[in-house]
Amino acid sequence: MLYDVIIFDWDGTLYDSVGLSYTIYKKLLAKYNLKIPSQEDFKTKFCADYHLYYKMNGIKEECFEEADNLWMELYMQEQKNLNLLPEAQKTLDTIRKNGYKIGIVSNGSGERIRDEIKKHNLQKYFEIVISKDEVDEFKPSPQGIITALKHLKSHHEKAIYVGDMAEDILAGRAAGVSTAGVLTGVHTREKLLEVKPTYIFKNVGEVLHLL
Repeated sequence: MLYDVIIFDWDGTLYDSVGLSYTIYKKLLAKYNLKIPSQEDFKTKFCADYHLYYKMNGIKEECFEEADNLWMELYMQEQKNLNLLPEAQKTLDTIRKNGYKIGIVSNGSGERIRDEIKKHNLQKYFEIVISKDEVDEFKPSPQGIITALKHLKSHHEKAIYVGDMAEDILAGRAAGVSTAGVLTGVHTREKLLEVKPTYIFKNVGEVLHLL
């Protein structure tokens, strides 16, 4: 067995929420009368530390809390329409049946992610969920992945982190785990290749090639 632990990012990796995120950022920037990026620009420049992305687009630091609250309000209005990415359920089921430990490490809200996991009856798959609420630093900090590994009692050499953004790959590398970039989320193949993941997959279903 090459790995005994597989840790996933959530949004854009298992959950099909990236399109909605772009729509919300457009509304958010419009509220502050700021330039709205094209979708191509969003996929190129968006970063996992969304406060940094606020700053890059002109939202002032004193507005961050208001912007966070508005983002979540807009997201919750559309949350019922979101679903897992097509390959996610089968992938999780197969991984679990083969005896692997599974975790989530995300920069997203813990309450939101746990609600979405519950909505899709996925609780049985995940032994640990680490969100922005459980750590002090956003990815690309490895803090979340290291915390998950400690909980799962796994050595970094036996773990892989799967995500859709360059910061996911950087966080995984800093934690000493293997990494896989998937093309179902924010960042393009070119953006992911710049940070040299161990693997690059079309979607999470291709993770099953590693079993």
